[in-house]
Amino acid sequence: MTVDATLDRATHASTSRTRLFLAVGLCLLVYAVVAWLLARHQEFWSPDSSLRFVQVGAFAERGFAGGSVPYPAEALDPEGRFFPAGPWFHFAAAGRQYIAYLPYFALITAPLYRVFGFPGLLLLPLAGGAAAVGVTYVGLRRLVPEGAAWGALAVGLGTPLLVYSTVFWDHSLVTALGAGALALAAVALEAPGGPRGAPLFAAGVLLGGGLWLRNEMYPLALVAVAAWFFLAPGRRLGSTLAMATGVLAAAAPLWALNVALQGRPLGWKGQGLAIGRLGELTGTGDPRSAIDFVVSRWSNAYFQLAAPEFYAAGVPALTAGLGVAVALLAAAALLWVGVRRGTPRLVLAGALLAVGVVVWMLSSRPSVSGLLPAVPLVILAALGGRPRPWEWYLWAVVVAFVAAVVATGTHGGMQWGPRYLMPVVPALVWLAVAAVARVRWQAPQVWPAARLAAGVLLGASVLVQAAGLDRVDLEMARNVKVNEVIRGAPADVVATAHEWLAVGAGRAYFEKQLMLVDTIEELEALSRRLAERRVGRWTYIPRSGYQYRAAVVQEWTADGGWPFRVVEDRHVNSIRLVTYAGPEGR
Repeated sequence: MTVDATLDRATHASTSRTRLFLAVGLCLLVYAVVAWLLARHQEFWSPDSSLRFVQVGAFAERGFAGGSVPYPAEALDPEGRFFPAGPWFHFAAAGRQYIAYLPYFALITAPLYRVFGFPGLLLLPLAGGAAAVGVTYVGLRRLVPEGAAWGALAVGLGTPLLVYSTVFWDHSLVTALGAGALALAAVALEAPGGPRGAPLFAAGVLLGGGLWLRNEMYPLALVAVAAWFFLAPGRRLGSTLAMATGVLAAAAPLWALNVALQGRPLGWKGQGLAIGRLGELTGTGDPRSAIDFVVSRWSNAYFQLAAPEFYAAGVPALTAGLGVAVALLAAAALLWVGVRRGTPRLVLAGALLAVGVVVWMLSSRPSVSGLLPAVPLVILAALGGRPRPWEWYLWAVVVAFVAAVVATGTHGGMQWGPRYLMPVVPALVWLAVAAVARVRWQAPQVWPAARLAAGVLLGASVLVQAAGLDRVDLEMARNVKVNEVIRGAPADVVATAHEWLAVGAGRAYFEKQLMLVDTIEELEALSRRLAERRVGRWTYIPRSGYQYRAAVVQEWTADGGWPFRVVEDRHVNSIRLVTYAGPEGR
């Protein structure tokens, strides 16, 4: 190699590093600003995050303690019957109370929270987002060099990664791990001399590492290994074993810990989900059950892929949602036809149609759920051309993973975009980048139009995420008002029949003796229990609002030695608080 060639290569590497730092730095700066703005609420967007905060707060205060959490109302309810979370979110074992989520994300976050306070909760999500952006740039530098920079920015700012990197949740971390694993596998397919075992083992370790955080990484690990076995060239058995061994190397300690802590290798919630889904898939022989299963899976497919509104209900909402999806697919068809025919106007028409649909969709300030409305730039993958081996691999993984999530996943909880599909969203963007890059060489007559269309769709996707941040900010502000009511209740003991109120009150969990009743019979049992314990005052938040008859507690406890009477009954922020006092309560 000549001196000039060596210098040229060094300059090229230096430029690449500079662009990498700029892309990651820009995204991280945006994330930091957004996180700071959202953190001003000192509140959580999702009940999932609120309950994870209970884990973090417990671990930061008293250490890991086997993953259990303290129960402030334990003296009144030692068996945990009225723990402020239902069986989906909570379980008890050996006299201890546990949040159903795996404790490892909270365990890593706890020291950050102890040192930095509330901002410490956001450091891991920020790092996960930045890592996904960096992985995208490095991977695309090997696969589609000319698209590395804009691909990295597209992943960082044009997908829901922007949202999940700026709130306390674990989705950005599994996005980074999934992206890292798929990037290693894709690059290995393009390696001179064929794939090597070490990168594939590392890919497996990343996939297995994701199992410590979220259950959707199980189907991703399975389909990534299976797709490699069927699509890899050469001695595929050895390379498949390398990837599978990496998964097991990371997963085996997890399973052992889960058994030790929760008695189940997949964890309390993960194993419950697996058993439940297996039962649904195998069926019970009841035709109605089979019909219900098919309907639920079609519904899940709609919400994961097409729905522009998470809370859509009824025929008009469903029609509008399907209309948005069909319009975006029509825009993708225009892009494809325009490239095939070499007609720039059709390419631009497809881009404009997609942008028009996005603007119309966002005009109602929805809570976007589906993949197409959440990341409209993925329709650029329809620009066509002959895919390379790494693209076939990613397509196989994405399609199989989406099918697995549709078959086994749920539709519930807060989200912006399809949060269960986040581990493969970067791969979809890479496929779009590759399709755009091909146009330059295969259809140069439409390249200016395709480049403009890509820029316009990237702008539309960024606009979608900005709307998502607006939605998150709105929900957080609403949660502040709700939890101010709970934290400001006139009694230390607070019971409610509204589970979403209870599981969303993460910060109030450590300030009040919060309890949950699910039925009127449980409310009666709790009332008698509190009377037996001679509680001076307690506040009840009914789910039924005005329909709740406050005198019923007084009737239940009138014949005992500690009758309760209503001392305050008021509404605050549309929430009814009924406060009872015993003979010595004030």
